[in-house]
Amino acid sequence: WEPRLQLDTITINSSNMEGSMVIELAGQRNDGVPVSLSVSTGADNGRY
Repeated sequence: WEPRLQLDTITINSSNMEGSMVIELAGQRNDGVPVSLSVSTGADNGRY
């Protein structure tokens, strides 16, 4: 089994100065079901 997706949009947002980014993917599966995924880099610029 291998999932198949068609991506309609890829959006990269960097809304702050700490170096983190959020990548948003949106599209649909082969069976027409819409899918979306948001991935954060979680960068904190060396602060612990």
